[in-house]
Amino acid sequence: MIEKPEKQNMPDTNPVFSMIKNYAVKLGIETPGGVSDYVNDELTRMSVLTLLLSYSSDVLENEKIGEGELIQLMEGLLWSLGGKAAFLFSIGEKDQKSHLMAKYGSGWAVHEKIYLALKKADFYMLLRDSDENYIEGNFTPENDIEVASPGKFLFIRLGERGKIRGALVLETGEEKEGFSPMEINLSISFCALLSSWQKRRELEQKLHLQTKELDAREFRLFTVYQVSKALGAMLEIEEVIRLTSDMLVEVMNADLSLILLMNEEGDRLEVAGGKHLEPGTRMPEITIDCGDDLPAWLEHIGGEGEVFTDFSSPSLRAAFPGMEKTFLLHGIQMAVPMIHKHKLLGFLALGKKFGGASYNKQDIEFMSILGPLAANAISNAQLYELSILDGTTRLFMMRYFKQRCREELKHAARYKKPLAIIMWDIDFFKDVNDTYGHIKGDEVLRKIGQIFKKGTRPDVDVVARYGGEEFIMMMPRYAHEQAVKSANDIRETFGAYPFLDGAVKLTISGGVAMFPEDGSSYDELIECADDQLYRAKRGGRNNICCSKKIVGKEKTDADPKKKMKKKQEKQHGR
Repeated sequence: MIEKPEKQNMPDTNPVFSMIKNYAVKLGIETPGGVSDYVNDELTRMSVLTLLLSYSSDVLENEKIGEGELIQLMEGLLWSLGGKAAFLFSIGEKDQKSHLMAKYGSGWAVHEKIYLALKKADFYMLLRDSDENYIEGNFTPENDIEVASPGKFLFIRLGERGKIRGALVLETGEEKEGFSPMEINLSISFCALLSSWQKRRELEQKLHLQTKELDAREFRLFTVYQVSKALGAMLEIEEVIRLTSDMLVEVMNADLSLILLMNEEGDRLEVAGGKHLEPGTRMPEITIDCGDDLPAWLEHIGGEGEVFTDFSSPSLRAAFPGMEKTFLLHGIQMAVPMIHKHKLLGFLALGKKFGGASYNKQDIEFMSILGPLAANAISNAQLYELSILDGTTRLFMMRYFKQRCREELKHAARYKKPLAIIMWDIDFFKDVNDTYGHIKGDEVLRKIGQIFKKGTRPDVDVVARYGGEEFIMMMPRYAHEQAVKSANDIRETFGAYPFLDGAVKLTISGGVAMFPEDGSSYDELIECADDQLYRAKRGGRNNICCSKKIVGKEKTDADPKKKMKKKQEKQHGR
């Protein structure tokens, strides 16, 4: 805390004080005390004090003025007035609360009294509406202000009549009874400079905030443009979810983003993906059942772009009975429904902002734009999946498999990379349908599709349903040993899986064909893999067979008559 030194030891480090002191000496003031204490000539005093105002005006024109510069100006003012202490307050435009900006001099014990006085509504209004821009007074033993003239304290308004931006409070020295008219006029002029500086600073701050908001808006519009282009080019729903989740936490500065999608039955929301920035935190497994009032809610919100920060509305509770409790439990603070052609696809959800900030108007506007974009991208991805995925197993259809396989074969031939094709057949699957029915059979097929997905490399390997209970797999860049090992791992997982809650145990057989050893074209590799699958079935099932040429032995089925006999046997069943 800065304290005012004794007059005879006044330092020359303050440029304001040094300038005024030197000027006063030129005018015949040899004692380095306050000008008001030692000069009786009004013209001389006015000359010194005018110099202070001129210098203060130059200082306050500086855009980088801070508390240190304000303290220097108040030191010069006090020395010129012969004052004891000075307190500079700002009063918030919105909250109307006093905030201490700077203080100088002795008498800090009175600071709390001044602060409490400025907080009182009656005194605040009195100072705000005063015709004279100032109030003189003293503090009573009850810590109230007793308005009197002259007084030990001078309260000068910063701002116009009817509007107050702050106040400068001055305390006279012990030897003075109050402030003279000239000192009051000087102080008012000084405060006019401070008020002008404060007004300019407020305008600069508002302009800075507006500029930041415009920059943020421009950035988000640019982000929306780039995201819309990226989402429009994506056809795989996993990519759409991944991009949207990453972008949400980065742009919105959120600790959590979730993508909830409607299930196939249309009665439940489930987490399809998201991103969590808290280290070591797992993604929440959220499911939210839909209520009977979901159609009415969709009609009520009136289309796309609705953003929710409050999940307690009766209509939302009726549409999703468990949403409010679930979202509060996992810290979800904002959600926007993804609606496409009056159909609810799911929700984008956000956790809390880092730093404890609240989501603002610009955040809500951004989410209202992103919701429809994500909904359109997810709808397109879902339609694309319908065209390339088998409806039961969610594995690829053969049309897509052939296209991808021919593309990968061209790449493998160009860069001399291996490629494996594996043909699969479920052993005795007909017995499942005959025993448990086709509905349970489809349930088993769905589980089989999941086993294949977990046993292969995402975004690299391609698995398709060949037909019925037959499947086919392409594994680019896998040599013979890697392909056989992966096939055996899948076979073992398959054999240990408890289908239909353990009621059904199944085995699977596979045949492996390698590029380029077993063929250089799609048709040649498919035929070879099918031959090896036939050998696995004839060899007792529940095993994996590959070309003998791969393991260093001659093939035994090269005879055309044997091949013809084998095809005839295939046609009559295995």
